[in-house]
Amino acid sequence: MIRIKAFDTLFFRDNKPFTLGQETTADSVFPPMPSVYYGALRSTYLARNFKSITEIDGENDESKNLKILGVYYASGSSDDINELNVYVPIPLDLVIPKDSSSDDSSIKAKLLKIKKLDNVITSCPTEYVLTSDYNVEPINKGIITKYTLEKYLCGDLDDYSYKSLSSFIEYEPKVGIARDGTKTSKEGMLYRINLIRPKNLSFLVDYKGINLETEGFLKLGGQHRPSYYHQIQDIVKLNKNYLQQDDKYFKLYLLTPGLFSKGWLPKIVDEATMTLTYGNIKAKLITAAIGKSKHISGFDMKIKKPKPIYKVVPEGSVYYFALLEGTVQDVYQNFHLKSICDIDNDYVNRGFGITLVGRVNNW
Repeated sequence: MIRIKAFDTLFFRDNKPFTLGQETTADSVFPPMPSVYYGALRSTYLARNFKSITEIDGENDESKNLKILGVYYASGSSDDINELNVYVPIPLDLVIPKDSSSDDSSIKAKLLKIKKLDNVITSCPTEYVLTSDYNVEPINKGIITKYTLEKYLCGDLDDYSYKSLSSFIEYEPKVGIARDGTKTSKEGMLYRINLIRPKNLSFLVDYKGINLETEGFLKLGGQHRPSYYHQIQDIVKLNKNYLQQDDKYFKLYLLTPGLFSKGWLPKIVDEATMTLTYGNIKAKLITAAIGKSKHISGFDMKIKKPKPIYKVVPEGSVYYFALLEGTVQDVYQNFHLKSICDIDNDYVNRGFGITLVGRVNNW
């Protein structure tokens, strides 16, 4: 695991076109996709071990074994990792009263209740829905501590403290203009971008497959902004089975955005029956809390062509299942801290679709 700290502002561009002379504004998105960290780590390795881009993906390219195992946030300016607060995206079945301020620390998030759809004509494909007795809304860019997440996965709390990820960053607009070879401004080439400045916020990335130096520098995001990284011990430690032996229900929480061939639904779930089949596990999807889809693309530097655009299920989304066959230990071993991304193994390696398994007790 490494901790990444930015020296300056960062820029994570969205998927919209940005062509000088046509589009004048490039929006920055935050948090970035896990593939951003994959690209930063792999580029750092390649820069120190390869001389030509033609060697990438060759027989001697160990960087193709890189796999992102988890992405987390850490707040605190101290270099002592024991003094850091570790955060993860808030589960999307946690909500607050409508029209509440997401920055109000006195407001606690509540867990939605599972309700059966009786005598209701609906297009909802599941037998149950998540509902509340009062008007509620999701928390924009909410994050919770590792401690709170573990309580959530165990089903031990009624109220959940949270923070807004936006409170850890500042947006700094930058205006520029393109210049020609004589350093003269080009007409119609004015552009504007939104840069992001982290405030006592760093990134924790768990990975395997390559050997990086103990510490060093890497380029993170657009404009190749310099950042410093150093190896740390695993301070997250979420590799526990939060289920109980007699549990008949479980939930899958997306730690990172999910990339699925069926859109919002993982390939292992049959659309007609809403039944998950994986190994000796069979489970019925009973409901889900899914956020607004995101989009991901990119540019392949080797073949110099844009990558396909995919819809992505946002991090924090939650799927509820009733266990039909198999044991809770089977569920834990097959899904906890594992990727359920099914588009391409490349996206599995880039850290998409990593899930955590939790208990269901919000009936």
